Formats: sequence, C-alpha cells, structure tokens
Amino acid sequence: AYVYGTAKVGEDSKDLVVRVSGRDVPEKGSTLHIVPRSGETHVFSTSTGERLSD
Repeated sequence: AYVYGTAKVGEDSKDLVVRVSGRDVPEKGSTLHIVPRSGETHVFSTSTGERLSD
C-alpha cells in the first residue's frame, strides 16, 4: 500500500509518498513517524519524475 501525505521540513511542508506493508495500512488522517531505511530510499524529481542518483 502507498501512503500519500505531507512531511514537515523545518518551516516548509513537502509532499511525500511512502510504501507500507499491506497488512498494517494506517487510517486516513493519522500521523506517521517515518524512519528511512538505508539502501531502501528512493528520491525523485518533482518536476521530471525521474529518480535522482544516490
């Protein structure tokens, strides 16, 4: 399952998409605390959609 939300980064807010287990889908509107796993994080350009290099 994918979770679409907004991350607070300092004073700014950034769009965020996170893939989670289909077994434990969070309820709509809930607050999640995300900790990226080394080697499992992918970052994409918001303008082109292309994956940015590691």
